[in-house]
Amino acid sequence: MNRPILVFYDIADDGRRQRLRATVRTLAFPVQQSFWMTPPTSIRAERFADGLRGLIEPKDRLLLVKPCVECLRHSASLAGEIPLSWWLGGESGAMIVGPEPTDGSRADAH
Repeated sequence: MNRPILVFYDIADDGRRQRLRATVRTLAFPVQQSFWMTPPTSIRAERFADGLRGLIEPKDRLLLVKPCVECLRHSASLAGEIPLSWWLGGESGAMIVGPEPTDGSRADAH
């Protein structure tokens, strides 16, 4: 099943951070300054990470998480919410952060 990939990073160098952000922006939208989320995708988190590996240094921190469906069902947010069913195409009472989808296409916050 397609699920979003959550991308978290902490990169002190402005140039490296900008390059990483520009690359991540092609597949994800910003939730917060250093937290991005892809729309549901079949891409594995490891494959996505391989495409980012050359943009960071050992002292940088980068975490990619592709939560299982059960984890998504138990997720919640208090602001900027959209129904989890938008991500999974089903029914769920859980909510996760994201922009309001308008036409079913990839959602961009900016």
